[in-house]
Amino acid sequence: MDLAEKAQFMTLDIISDLAIGKCFECLDNDRDTHGQITFVTGSLPLIVAMSIVPATFILLQNPIARALLPKESLEGVGRMMSLAQANAAKRYGSKKVEARDMLGSFVNHGLTYTQAWLETFGQIGAGSDTTATAIRMTLFYLMTNPESYRSLQTEIDAAIKEGRVSSPVGEDEAKRLPYLQAVIKEGMRMWPPVAGLLPKICDTEQTVCGQRIPPGTNVCWNAFAVLRNKEVFGDDAECFRPARWLEEKDMNKLRVMEQVQGFCFGTTSRWECLGKAIAQLELNKVFVELLRRFDFALVNPVDPFWTYDASLSMQSDMLVRVQKRIFR
Repeated sequence: MDLAEKAQFMTLDIISDLAIGKCFECLDNDRDTHGQITFVTGSLPLIVAMSIVPATFILLQNPIARALLPKESLEGVGRMMSLAQANAAKRYGSKKVEARDMLGSFVNHGLTYTQAWLETFGQIGAGSDTTATAIRMTLFYLMTNPESYRSLQTEIDAAIKEGRVSSPVGEDEAKRLPYLQAVIKEGMRMWPPVAGLLPKICDTEQTVCGQRIPPGTNVCWNAFAVLRNKEVFGDDAECFRPARWLEEKDMNKLRVMEQVQGFCFGTTSRWECLGKAIAQLELNKVFVELLRRFDFALVNPVDPFWTYDASLSMQSDMLVRVQKRIFR
């Protein structure tokens, strides 16, 4: 099967269920049911360009350009807008629907209809691609590193045998599996889901690595260079080796490693990715549930997948052979 495709089907199902209480059922139907994946893949370069050069938004005010914008009846972004608006509309008025999902939380916290559907649209648009990449690439690195694969599966099997892991696994139970936590950190370090510029602006003059940064300057980072810095992660920083997180006994150095790896979610401050908690919840569960039930192997290790990067990193054609294990 194409693991890249199935991973995103799963993350789309999860975020749609959490956001609006209505699962897209991509896995059940084995397809991109609402055109979301097609929309992101096709429109991402333009979105990234507009985020880097905000002045391009002015072009959208041109009547000709506005006429070309997606309408609610179209696939992809238009359909996502329509779904977000329709589901948000049900939560307002005299016969409003109440539900325990994120849209319901927005309503309870006083957001207007427009604010609620825009937030919902943003969640669905941004809540699946990055987590899917983290899942795909971590499994890829496990499949190409047999020792790491066996170590994680052995830890999972032992925890199940000793009654430390439920079915399905609880997040707290997963957090108590040290090698699993190391695998999650290492997978995102080796292949950060967001590798774009992500510019930050400081209003005051600063000095970074001896370089004077004038006020109002866009400061960006090179994700792959920073997350494979040998001064932080060791001489083998280019290698996928989860054990580095368990072997490091210098608490100060370990803290620096964790802070740098934390840039996968933007920063390690209050300004980090709003979806971090949900992404970590998914990552804590998915590897346990997959490796307790199945064995995975790449079909073509020489040409394992196709990848496309435009700030977000997206993969396809990651063909894997899956063999069922004795259920545990």
